[in-house]
Amino acid sequence: MLGSLRGMAHAGIGGDEEAIIAASVFAPTQLRIADIISRPPDEWESRETGMEFAYLQDNQMQIDKMSNIVRLRRDFNVFKGV
Repeated sequence: MLGSLRGMAHAGIGGDEEAIIAASVFAPTQLRIADIISRPPDEWESRETGMEFAYLQDNQMQIDKMSNIVRLRRDFNVFKGV
């Protein structure tokens, strides 16, 4: 997503656990990837937001800086047309 994520976001339709959710300003109220649902902790309201992404690891939602996405998905920089 280019821009701000300040609401709910769902990814991974059909149980795709490799899906990610990313945004320039990452301040979601709820995230869902495949069948895993996560709500950010209350202290997120006072933190600075930035370019981040969410992904699943061992059936748990993880959040990381966008600059680390290549470590997780080495093929992420390859564009695959629809």
